[in-house]
Amino acid sequence: MTTPRTPRKFLAWNGVSLQVPRSWDSAEFRAFALQVAGRDGQGLDLRWRRTREDFDLRAHLARLAQALGPGASVDQDPGVLPPGWASPREGDAARGSLWPFTWRGADGGGLGAVLHRPDTGLTATARFILPGPAREDDAATALAVLDSLDDHPPDGPVPWAAFGIAAVVPGGLELRSFSFTPGHFRLALAAPHTGCDLVLDRLGPADALLDHRTLAQYADIFYGALGAPAGFFAEAPAPPGPDGEPRTDPDTVHGAGFLGAPLLARLLRRPWPRARRGRMWRTGIGAVLLGAFMRAPRDADLEPFEAICRDYALDRP
Repeated sequence: MTTPRTPRKFLAWNGVSLQVPRSWDSAEFRAFALQVAGRDGQGLDLRWRRTREDFDLRAHLARLAQALGPGASVDQDPGVLPPGWASPREGDAARGSLWPFTWRGADGGGLGAVLHRPDTGLTATARFILPGPAREDDAATALAVLDSLDDHPPDGPVPWAAFGIAAVVPGGLELRSFSFTPGHFRLALAAPHTGCDLVLDRLGPADALLDHRTLAQYADIFYGALGAPAGFFAEAPAPPGPDGEPRTDPDTVHGAGFLGAPLLARLLRRPWPRARRGRMWRTGIGAVLLGAFMRAPRDADLEPFEAICRDYALDRP
Protein backbone atom coordinates (compact mmCIF):
# COMPACT_ATOMS: atom_id res chain seq x y z
CA MET A 1 0.00 0.00 0.00
CA THR A 2 1.38 3.43 -0.96
CA THR A 3 1.58 5.94 1.88
CA PRO A 4 -0.02 9.25 0.78
CA ARG A 5 2.18 12.35 0.74
CA THR A 6 -0.25 14.74 2.40
CA PRO A 7 0.63 17.75 4.56
CA ARG A 8 0.93 16.67 8.19
CA LYS A 9 0.79 18.28 11.59
CA PHE A 10 2.33 17.02 14.81
CA LEU A 11 0.25 16.30 17.91
CA ALA A 12 1.75 15.31 21.27
CA TRP A 13 -0.32 14.74 24.37
CA ASN A 14 0.40 13.16 27.75
CA GLY A 15 2.98 10.61 26.68
CA VAL A 16 2.13 9.88 23.05
CA SER A 17 2.68 11.72 19.78
CA LEU A 18 1.59 11.26 16.18
CA GLN A 19 1.27 13.03 12.86
CA VAL A 20 -2.15 13.52 11.29
CA PRO A 21 -3.30 15.16 8.04
CA ARG A 22 -3.36 18.92 8.40
CA SER A 23 -6.98 18.92 7.20
CA TRP A 24 -7.94 17.03 10.39
CA ASP A 25 -8.49 20.27 12.26
CA SER A 26 -11.22 19.36 14.72
CA ALA A 27 -9.69 17.95 17.91
CA GLU A 28 -10.88 17.00 21.38
CA PHE A 29 -8.51 16.09 24.20
CA ARG A 30 -8.89 14.26 27.49
CA ALA A 31 -6.25 13.09 29.96
CA PHE A 32 -5.52 9.82 28.13
CA ALA A 33 -7.52 10.22 24.92
CA LEU A 34 -7.78 12.40 21.87
CA GLN A 35 -10.12 12.62 18.92
CA VAL A 36 -9.28 14.37 15.67
CA ALA A 37 -11.33 14.53 12.48
CA GLY A 38 -11.56 16.15 9.08
CA ARG A 39 -14.53 17.71 7.35
CA ASP A 40 -15.02 14.59 5.22
CA GLY A 41 -15.80 12.55 8.33
CA GLN A 42 -12.53 10.66 8.39
CA GLY A 43 -10.75 10.78 11.73
CA LEU A 44 -9.19 9.02 14.69
CA ASP A 45 -10.19 8.12 18.23
CA LEU A 46 -7.01 7.31 20.20
CA ARG A 47 -7.02 6.10 23.81
CA TRP A 48 -4.14 4.87 25.92
CA ARG A 49 -3.02 3.94 29.42
CA ARG A 50 0.07 2.73 31.21
CA THR A 51 0.02 -0.35 33.39
CA ARG A 52 2.41 -3.06 34.53
CA GLU A 53 -0.33 -5.68 34.56
CA ASP A 54 -0.27 -8.63 32.17
CA PHE A 55 -1.97 -7.69 28.91
CA ASP A 56 -4.90 -9.79 27.63
CA LEU A 57 -5.71 -8.88 24.01
CA ARG A 58 -8.96 -10.86 23.88
CA ALA A 59 -10.31 -9.16 27.01
CA HIS A 60 -9.17 -5.77 25.73
CA LEU A 61 -11.02 -6.17 22.42
CA ALA A 62 -14.10 -7.46 24.24
CA ARG A 63 -14.17 -4.32 26.38
CA LEU A 64 -13.76 -2.21 23.25
CA ALA A 65 -16.73 -3.90 21.55
CA GLN A 66 -18.82 -3.41 24.68
CA ALA A 67 -17.90 0.28 24.83
CA LEU A 68 -18.99 0.74 21.20
CA GLY A 69 -22.56 -0.18 22.15
CA PRO A 70 -25.16 -2.86 21.41
CA GLY A 71 -24.54 -4.78 18.21
CA ALA A 72 -21.00 -3.50 17.82
CA SER A 73 -18.29 -5.74 16.41
CA VAL A 74 -14.50 -5.88 16.49
CA ASP A 75 -13.00 -8.31 13.95
CA GLN A 76 -9.38 -9.43 13.63
CA ASP A 77 -10.02 -11.70 10.63
CA PRO A 78 -7.28 -10.92 8.04
CA GLY A 79 -9.86 -11.58 5.32
CA VAL A 80 -11.78 -8.41 6.18
CA LEU A 81 -8.73 -6.14 6.45
CA PRO A 82 -7.60 -4.04 3.47
CA PRO A 83 -4.42 -5.26 1.72
CA GLY A 84 -1.30 -4.06 3.50
CA TRP A 85 -3.18 -2.71 6.49
CA ALA A 86 -1.02 -2.85 9.63
CA SER A 87 0.38 -6.37 9.52
CA PRO A 88 0.34 -7.91 13.03
CA ARG A 89 3.64 -7.98 14.89
CA GLU A 90 4.43 -9.78 18.10
CA GLY A 91 7.01 -8.78 20.68
CA ASP A 92 8.87 -6.12 18.73
CA ALA A 93 11.46 -4.86 21.25
CA ALA A 94 11.53 -1.35 19.80
CA ARG A 95 7.87 -0.77 18.89
CA GLY A 96 5.96 -3.37 20.91
CA SER A 97 3.23 -5.71 19.67
CA LEU A 98 0.51 -4.56 17.29
CA TRP A 99 -2.79 -6.18 16.34
CA PRO A 100 -5.02 -4.69 13.58
CA PHE A 101 -8.80 -5.02 13.44
CA THR A 102 -11.94 -3.68 11.80
CA TRP A 103 -14.79 -2.30 13.86
CA ARG A 104 -18.40 -1.29 13.52
CA GLY A 105 -20.57 0.49 16.06
CA ALA A 106 -23.36 2.98 16.50
CA ASP A 107 -21.18 5.87 15.23
CA GLY A 108 -20.05 4.09 12.05
CA GLY A 109 -17.11 1.86 11.31
CA GLY A 110 -13.54 1.70 10.13
CA LEU A 111 -10.12 0.30 10.87
CA GLY A 112 -8.20 0.04 14.10
CA ALA A 113 -5.18 -1.34 15.88
CA VAL A 114 -4.03 -2.13 19.41
CA LEU A 115 -0.42 -1.33 20.34
CA HIS A 116 1.16 -2.74 23.51
CA ARG A 117 4.67 -2.09 24.82
CA PRO A 118 5.52 -4.18 27.90
CA ASP A 119 8.72 -2.21 28.56
CA THR A 120 6.87 1.10 29.10
CA GLY A 121 3.46 -0.32 30.05
CA LEU A 122 1.74 1.53 27.18
CA THR A 123 -1.46 0.12 25.73
CA ALA A 124 -2.92 2.30 22.95
CA THR A 125 -6.08 1.69 20.93
CA ALA A 126 -6.34 3.58 17.65
CA ARG A 127 -9.79 3.52 16.09
CA PHE A 128 -9.98 5.17 12.67
CA ILE A 129 -13.39 6.43 11.59
CA LEU A 130 -14.06 6.10 7.86
CA PRO A 131 -17.05 7.80 6.18
CA GLY A 132 -17.78 4.71 4.03
CA PRO A 133 -16.20 1.45 2.89
CA ALA A 134 -12.44 1.49 3.39
CA ARG A 135 -10.92 2.84 0.17
CA GLU A 136 -7.25 2.26 -0.54
CA ASP A 137 -6.30 5.91 0.00
CA ASP A 138 -8.31 6.09 3.27
CA ALA A 139 -6.58 2.96 4.54
CA ALA A 140 -3.20 4.34 3.47
CA THR A 141 -3.84 7.60 5.35
CA ALA A 142 -4.82 5.68 8.47
CA LEU A 143 -1.74 3.49 8.17
CA ALA A 144 0.56 6.54 7.85
CA VAL A 145 -0.96 8.02 11.02
CA LEU A 146 -0.57 4.71 12.84
CA ASP A 147 3.07 4.39 11.74
CA SER A 148 3.79 7.85 13.17
CA LEU A 149 2.46 6.94 16.65
CA ASP A 150 5.28 7.28 19.17
CA ASP A 151 5.62 6.56 22.88
CA HIS A 152 7.16 9.02 25.36
CA PRO A 153 7.36 7.31 28.77
CA PRO A 154 7.84 9.35 31.95
CA ASP A 155 11.50 8.35 32.38
CA GLY A 156 12.52 10.92 29.74
CA PRO A 157 11.46 14.25 28.20
CA VAL A 158 7.79 14.40 27.19
CA PRO A 159 6.69 16.59 24.26
CA TRP A 160 3.38 18.46 24.16
CA ALA A 161 1.92 19.92 20.96
CA ALA A 162 -1.73 21.01 20.86
CA PHE A 163 -3.89 24.14 21.03
CA GLY A 164 -1.27 26.07 19.08
CA ILE A 165 1.65 25.49 21.45
CA ALA A 166 4.66 23.16 21.52
CA ALA A 167 6.61 22.29 24.66
CA VAL A 168 8.97 19.71 26.13
CA VAL A 169 8.85 19.01 29.87
CA PRO A 170 10.57 16.55 32.23
CA GLY A 171 8.79 13.22 32.40
CA GLY A 172 8.30 13.45 36.16
CA LEU A 173 5.75 16.23 35.65
CA GLU A 174 2.33 14.62 35.28
CA LEU A 175 -0.79 16.19 33.78
CA ARG A 176 -3.03 17.69 36.43
CA SER A 177 -5.46 19.75 34.35
CA PHE A 178 -5.86 21.74 31.19
CA SER A 179 -8.32 24.35 30.04
CA PHE A 180 -9.10 26.17 26.84
CA THR A 181 -11.24 29.27 26.66
CA PRO A 182 -11.27 31.93 23.94
CA GLY A 183 -7.91 33.66 24.16
CA HIS A 184 -6.45 31.44 26.89
CA PHE A 185 -5.01 27.91 27.01
CA ARG A 186 -3.46 26.57 30.22
CA LEU A 187 -1.60 23.32 30.79
CA ALA A 188 -0.99 22.42 34.45
CA LEU A 189 1.48 19.69 35.47
CA ALA A 190 2.87 18.49 38.78
CA ALA A 191 5.47 16.11 40.23
CA PRO A 192 3.70 14.40 43.15
CA HIS A 193 6.89 13.11 44.78
CA THR A 194 8.70 16.46 44.91
CA GLY A 195 5.80 18.91 45.33
CA CYS A 196 6.84 20.74 42.17
CA ASP A 197 4.20 22.17 39.83
CA LEU A 198 4.26 23.98 36.49
CA VAL A 199 1.74 25.92 34.43
CA LEU A 200 2.15 26.88 30.79
CA ASP A 201 -0.13 29.57 29.37
CA ARG A 202 -0.93 30.95 25.94
CA LEU A 203 -2.84 34.24 25.91
CA GLY A 204 -4.03 36.75 23.34
CA PRO A 205 -4.59 39.21 21.86
CA ALA A 206 -1.69 40.74 23.74
CA ASP A 207 -2.54 44.42 23.25
CA ALA A 208 -6.10 43.96 24.49
CA LEU A 209 -4.93 42.06 27.58
CA LEU A 210 -2.21 44.55 28.49
CA ASP A 211 -4.35 47.62 27.86
CA HIS A 212 -2.26 50.40 29.46
CA ARG A 213 -0.18 48.12 31.69
CA THR A 214 3.38 47.01 31.14
CA LEU A 215 4.01 43.33 30.58
CA ALA A 216 5.63 43.10 34.02
CA GLN A 217 2.55 44.61 35.69
CA TYR A 218 0.25 42.23 33.83
CA ALA A 219 2.38 39.18 34.72
CA ASP A 220 2.32 40.17 38.41
CA ILE A 221 -1.48 40.25 38.36
CA PHE A 222 -1.92 37.15 36.19
CA TYR A 223 0.34 34.94 38.32
CA GLY A 224 -0.65 36.54 41.61
CA ALA A 225 -2.95 33.62 42.38
CA LEU A 226 0.07 31.30 42.18
CA GLY A 227 2.12 33.35 44.60
CA ALA A 228 3.72 36.08 42.49
CA PRO A 229 3.76 39.22 44.69
CA ALA A 230 3.63 42.74 43.31
CA GLY A 231 6.93 43.59 41.69
CA PHE A 232 7.88 39.91 41.19
CA PHE A 233 8.33 40.30 37.43
CA ALA A 234 10.87 42.63 35.84
CA GLU A 235 11.99 43.21 32.28
CA ALA A 236 14.68 40.84 31.09
CA PRO A 237 18.13 42.15 30.13
CA ALA A 238 18.64 42.97 26.45
CA PRO A 239 21.89 43.40 24.45
CA PRO A 240 23.59 46.76 25.16
CA GLY A 241 22.76 49.64 22.84
CA PRO A 242 25.23 51.34 20.49
CA ASP A 243 26.43 53.50 23.36
CA GLY A 244 27.14 50.44 25.50
CA GLU A 245 24.46 51.32 28.03
CA PRO A 246 22.59 48.35 29.57
CA ARG A 247 19.04 47.87 28.30
CA THR A 248 16.01 45.77 29.10
CA ASP A 249 13.48 44.03 26.87
CA PRO A 250 9.90 45.22 27.53
CA ASP A 251 8.54 42.19 25.64
CA THR A 252 10.08 39.61 28.01
CA VAL A 253 9.71 39.64 31.80
CA HIS A 254 10.87 37.18 34.42
CA GLY A 255 10.96 36.72 38.15
CA ALA A 256 12.43 34.44 40.82
CA GLY A 257 12.09 34.37 44.57
CA PHE A 258 10.79 32.65 47.69
CA LEU A 259 7.52 32.81 49.57
CA GLY A 260 7.34 31.77 53.18
CA ALA A 261 4.88 29.07 54.19
CA PRO A 262 1.65 30.16 55.89
CA LEU A 263 1.24 29.39 59.58
CA LEU A 264 -1.09 26.43 59.06
CA ALA A 265 1.32 24.73 56.63
CA ARG A 266 4.15 25.21 59.15
CA LEU A 267 2.10 23.83 62.03
CA LEU A 268 1.04 20.77 60.05
CA ARG A 269 4.52 20.43 58.53
CA ARG A 270 3.10 20.22 55.06
CA PRO A 271 5.41 20.61 52.05
CA TRP A 272 5.21 24.17 50.75
CA PRO A 273 6.38 25.37 47.31
CA ARG A 274 8.43 28.27 48.65
CA ALA A 275 10.67 28.61 45.55
CA ARG A 276 9.06 30.35 42.56
CA ARG A 277 10.16 31.17 39.03
CA GLY A 278 8.13 32.79 36.26
CA ARG A 279 8.45 34.17 32.76
CA MET A 280 6.13 35.82 30.24
CA TRP A 281 6.96 37.04 26.76
CA ARG A 282 5.43 38.31 23.54
CA THR A 283 5.62 36.13 20.45
CA GLY A 284 3.84 35.65 17.13
CA ILE A 285 4.69 39.16 15.88
CA GLY A 286 3.81 40.38 19.36
CA ALA A 287 0.18 39.32 19.20
CA VAL A 288 0.43 36.38 21.64
CA LEU A 289 1.70 36.08 25.20
CA LEU A 290 3.35 32.89 26.42
CA GLY A 291 3.81 32.37 30.13
CA ALA A 292 5.41 29.80 32.41
CA PHE A 293 5.28 29.65 36.20
CA MET A 294 6.95 26.95 38.30
CA ARG A 295 6.92 26.32 42.07
CA ALA A 296 8.72 23.80 44.28
CA PRO A 297 9.74 23.31 47.92
CA ARG A 298 13.43 23.52 46.95
CA ASP A 299 15.11 25.89 44.54
CA ALA A 300 17.06 22.96 43.07
CA ASP A 301 13.78 21.44 41.82
CA LEU A 302 13.33 24.47 39.55
CA GLU A 303 16.50 23.72 37.59
CA PRO A 304 14.58 22.54 34.45
CA PHE A 305 12.74 25.89 34.20
CA GLU A 306 15.15 27.53 31.77
CA ALA A 307 15.05 24.57 29.37
CA ILE A 308 11.25 24.43 29.60
CA CYS A 309 10.99 28.11 28.62
CA ARG A 310 13.53 27.65 25.84
CA ASP A 311 11.47 24.84 24.28
CA TYR A 312 8.06 26.47 24.82
CA ALA A 313 6.83 28.19 21.65
CA LEU A 314 3.91 28.67 19.32
CA ASP A 315 3.34 25.57 17.21
CA ARG A 316 3.80 26.54 13.58
CA PRO A 317 2.50 23.75 11.28
